[in-house]
Amino acid sequence: MFSMILDLKCLMRIFRLAVCLVLLLENEFSFFVRGELYKPEQPITCSDLKQCPKEWPCCSPYGQCGAGPICIGSCNPRFSFEKHSCAPLPALVPNSIIQFLPKPIQVPAVSLLEVELLERGIIDFTKYLITPDVAAARQMLNNVEFTFSGPLKLDEQTGDLLLTMPKHSTGTLIASTKSFLYGASFVRLKSGRSRGVITSVVLISSVGDEIDFEFLGSELNSVQTNYFYRGALVYTHMEHVNITSSTHSEYHDYGFDWDEDRIHWLVDGVIVRTLFREDTWDETTQSFKYPETPMRLEVGLWPGGAANNHPGTIEWAGGTIDWDNAIDIVENGQFTAHISYMIAEPYVNEHPPEISTCIEQGKVITFDYFSFDDMSLQWYCDLVPNIPGWQSSGSDIGRIPKPMIRKVDMHHEQTILVNPGTDFIQDTHNLDISEDGLARFNKSRNASIVQPEESSAKISCLHNNPLYILKMSIILYLSKFVSTM
Repeated sequence: MFSMILDLKCLMRIFRLAVCLVLLLENEFSFFVRGELYKPEQPITCSDLKQCPKEWPCCSPYGQCGAGPICIGSCNPRFSFEKHSCAPLPALVPNSIIQFLPKPIQVPAVSLLEVELLERGIIDFTKYLITPDVAAARQMLNNVEFTFSGPLKLDEQTGDLLLTMPKHSTGTLIASTKSFLYGASFVRLKSGRSRGVITSVVLISSVGDEIDFEFLGSELNSVQTNYFYRGALVYTHMEHVNITSSTHSEYHDYGFDWDEDRIHWLVDGVIVRTLFREDTWDETTQSFKYPETPMRLEVGLWPGGAANNHPGTIEWAGGTIDWDNAIDIVENGQFTAHISYMIAEPYVNEHPPEISTCIEQGKVITFDYFSFDDMSLQWYCDLVPNIPGWQSSGSDIGRIPKPMIRKVDMHHEQTILVNPGTDFIQDTHNLDISEDGLARFNKSRNASIVQPEESSAKISCLHNNPLYILKMSIILYLSKFVSTM
């Protein structure tokens, strides 16, 4: 019996060493992949004045060109090589939600962070939908609710997500995998602290519409609220909101309630700001500058006070970060923000038959942009937007357009071309298609906000990555071997 115990201890040591070895190799491999294969060695910028080249066709939200993972999620189709360089975006349709709820780590001593995150529906953004295997990509679409970049961690006791920012790093970002057009979202959060440290809770679209909360680490009893239209940096929209207790030491709930007519910002269930669409009218352009394109939820911790940032950004952030003497660096070696839960739910609306049938059959709904003039959308039923490799793009995904008809937008009193077979129209109460081919609709909708429930986000897919498969094979083999002892 004693020898069996010794053998078991030895096996557990071997198990841990094997796991550490695989993780070490994976980290080295990941560094190579991230540094070499999906972005150019020398950064290439993209903007409204300069689109990405064919070799690196996709424009990131930070204005840099790349391929592979850059073409998924937040890829900006306006500044990419062509609009189809970006992969179609998964849609969060009404009667469904995305959420993260905390739960303790089961076996901290031998648990792998990557596996724990996958069990919670969270995956590294460099792995999401990057596979030639359509079945594996479909499982990701069905089971992964968030992607992340940077050193994301889990609190072993509470199960909170920890957005961390070690010394001289760029921080951590977590983002929902699905976008929605109008709805409600909430995040329970403890913000990061110290001069120059910024925590963000954001709804953002791939074409630059944005609604946000921004937390300055040197101002722990207030939060900034803001919105942007099509990426235009207008700084006069920001408003301060006072918070009753520290945003760093106490949890608070931050939420957006967004529809086609107004936006509410909420703190701890109380509306603290409202923006009405009618108040965004621009006389110069004769248009409303109101966020009205599908957005995804993002929460980030980032160095607004990094020395290499624009001087205006550093000043707004409260000054340069003290990477040596800030209390969290001295005590923990990193800045940290805590996420207790996240949830997003689109408004419940009626749909055209094409969308309803697709939803009823449990098929995937994705969309992209048909026109940038009016930001009209086209949607796809059961199109899995996987990208086969690190240097591929959304242009490798087959898309089938259908005949167009006219749509009369009664809200703006103008006729817009739409495609009833592919256009993603989410708020369509009283949609009528007359014999002359006109689709007439109003912009009413019914709202439904739900409270957090037990998450059902479980992932059973293995990424098509030889190193990851090797790691899991070692774990499974050793686990079975130990169980026979």
